[in-house]
Amino acid sequence: MTVEQQPQGSGQGPQIIYVERPRQEWSGMAITSFVLGLIWFWGLGSLIAVILGHTAADECKSGGRRGDGLRLWGLGLGYAGMALTALVVIGLATSAHQSSTYTTPSYGSSYSSSYSSGSGYYGSSSSNY
Repeated sequence: MTVEQQPQGSGQGPQIIYVERPRQEWSGMAITSFVLGLIWFWGLGSLIAVILGHTAADECKSGGRRGDGLRLWGLGLGYAGMALTALVVIGLATSAHQSSTYTTPSYGSSYSSSYSSGSGYYGSSSSNY
């Protein structure tokens, strides 16, 4: 609020008039950038949060709208989410590559033939009790 004083020509003393400034509106892009940075959506939300955060910079600075802090948080969370997405993709690609190159050991034909004939670890299958 600003205070304006009237001249004292009326004999009543100084009159104080309060004038309200118009309220600044919030930047919708800054709010959306922050929310999408929190939600993440497997990287898609992070990417949109970064784009909207950079777009909201012009709106907050030149347009006189509020939300510069939310915009910065949205940018930070968006970049962190994109880095997390890159790590997850690299981890999944590495684990998929390792599982495709892993070979199971084979025990050979001697193990399967001795098992099928009945003469395994405990001796012959015709034991007398």
